[in-house]
Amino acid sequence: MKRIKRLLTGLAALLCAVACGDTDAQFITFIPTHPLHDLVTAAEATIGGETVSATIDNDAHTVIFYFVTASDYSKVHVKMTYSKRAKQVSGTFDEMDLDLTEPYTMVLNNLEEDFTYTLSAARATSIQVNRMQCSVVEGLPGDAILVDGCKDLLFDGKWMEKKEDYAVLDWKYFGWQMDAEMPAGHGNAFTFDVGEVMRLEKVRLWPYWPYCNNTPAIWEVYAFSGTGDPVGDWESWIKIGECDDTGKWEITRDADPGSRDDMTQYGSTLEFDPATTPPARYYRLKMVQNFYSAFGGSMNEFWYVRVNWFTVSELEIWRYNG
Repeated sequence: MKRIKRLLTGLAALLCAVACGDTDAQFITFIPTHPLHDLVTAAEATIGGETVSATIDNDAHTVIFYFVTASDYSKVHVKMTYSKRAKQVSGTFDEMDLDLTEPYTMVLNNLEEDFTYTLSAARATSIQVNRMQCSVVEGLPGDAILVDGCKDLLFDGKWMEKKEDYAVLDWKYFGWQMDAEMPAGHGNAFTFDVGEVMRLEKVRLWPYWPYCNNTPAIWEVYAFSGTGDPVGDWESWIKIGECDDTGKWEITRDADPGSRDDMTQYGSTLEFDPATTPPARYYRLKMVQNFYSAFGGSMNEFWYVRVNWFTVSELEIWRYNG
């Protein structure tokens, strides 16, 4: 409202000058001062040898430091970065030791009004697993036969963040190919090793095809219940979650790449129940249906043989920090 009033005031001044015959009116310039949104642009905190970047919410005016190992927040070394045009009213600092056993508050002004920001520290409930310690396990009975050379693509850190941006992947994907009928010894799952025993908190599967074609539409995740190396017998695997993405095709099929309705940028996230998710080192992802299988000829009448194919770009993994 204040910004609109300033614009109207400037416009009124210009019209008045023209009406009064001011020959210099055409040179009058009114530059509105826009209020800021992102008052805090960055922040990091250190306890001992652990340094973390803050989770900043400029809508809620909160700055939260999530630590993985540190639990004593009585002396936290904090560095703050603000918008250059933000006005520091009270409690602000560039670098300082804080006692964050209780929230710390400071006041910033966005060129129109004051806002109170709250700084706090907490223990992270989940941690993203380093993709470098993850790998694909091949050769288990019941698993699919992967496309040659694709094994290392599942954890290479490359995926599309907008629809049909295949060039960022060099047109390569992780997955498998097969005829309309599964050949003998060819399953519909793959096994992956997360490098150590852990309880999964969530996974995010990044599609290759933008929620169509060979991308899994319905998929499940299993944890290996045995000890030692994994086996192919499904009786040794516990289902811990299922994801149904079938509704995404009708949203994304006519969306422009990168638009609001292009859901490729979010990936498919499946969260697990901490009360029922067992610790394990080996996990299995099973495709129940891909989009061809879910929608048939309405998607592509000529590619019906691909109802059992599987293609994705990347798998990201988070574990519980218990």
